[in-house]
Amino acid sequence: MKQLYTALIATVAIAAGIQRSEALTVDELGAGAAELVMVNISGIGTIPVDAGVLKLDVGGLQVDGFCIDPFHFSDGLMAGYQVVGLTSAPKGNFMSLGTALQIERLWGSHYSPTMSASDAAGVQIAIWELIGGNRFSLGSPNDFGAAGFLAAVQDPAYDGPVADLVGLTGPGQDYGVASPSVQALARVVPEASSTASLSGIAVVIMLVALRRVDRFAPLLARA
Repeated sequence: MKQLYTALIATVAIAAGIQRSEALTVDELGAGAAELVMVNISGIGTIPVDAGVLKLDVGGLQVDGFCIDPFHFSDGLMAGYQVVGLTSAPKGNFMSLGTALQIERLWGSHYSPTMSASDAAGVQIAIWELIGGNRFSLGSPNDFGAAGFLAAVQDPAYDGPVADLVGLTGPGQDYGVASPSVQALARVVPEASSTASLSGIAVVIMLVALRRVDRFAPLLARA
């Protein structure tokens, strides 16, 4: 019976852990501190873009963010966004733990609500270069300090601030934002189908275990 209870507890715990974030609407209100640059993106071409802080309305809450997805574009009010860990973004090109850490260092070292347009552009370009790899390159002569920013956060001896960031992933481009600014909106709800499936497995485990107990009951009675 002890094994039965252990199996049931483990199954229920797994079911409780399978969750999804409630969908949010995101509206890209425009650029804050930013500089106009030319970028080269594989599959898209050479285009002018604002590199810098983005002003976002996330479920009615206005927050600052950076683009962490140079491969997609946003258009007005977009539904269906979810709050995820940085390594679960951007869609189709998930970043590594190392890249996520470097982005959190970039934000921690340089972001402020009053940062200059030059610094904001440098941080954004550095983020695109980290995520884009050989599919992204800067087409403008001025990187606004991005190379120096990257060298600093990639230094093994780095001991500066590290921001707590999450990703916003959805139908448009994905964004990086400060976790405390959206955590109240990221209400997590159980994944009903997964919970039901695992509950069914729990019932099967219970029935099998009880059948085994019944099978050996006569032997136990004679012992």
